[in-house]
Amino acid sequence: MITESFTVKTTARMIELQNFIKNNMPTARFVGNPYYSQINDIYYIYLTYEIEDINKLYILFDKWKELDNLVETKKVKVSLINQIINYFKK
Repeated sequence: MITESFTVKTTARMIELQNFIKNNMPTARFVGNPYYSQINDIYYIYLTYEIEDINKLYILFDKWKELDNLVETKKVKVSLINQIINYFKK
């Protein structure tokens, strides 16, 4: 049995976590009720689960990490003529 404590931002993510646990981690159980901090809008969670579910939770955490750290890549299209002009300007 593995025990883990972590935090979850916002109520929407807490609901998503509960649904994910219900659907994908049948052995997971909350040790106590999640503590909600209204100041930071964060849930503090203490969870236990069996070893076969060890990597499932990190699938959800990786998804949230990608959403929190989106990097916009702006592609600037430069025409062939402008590329030639810029080449000869150097």
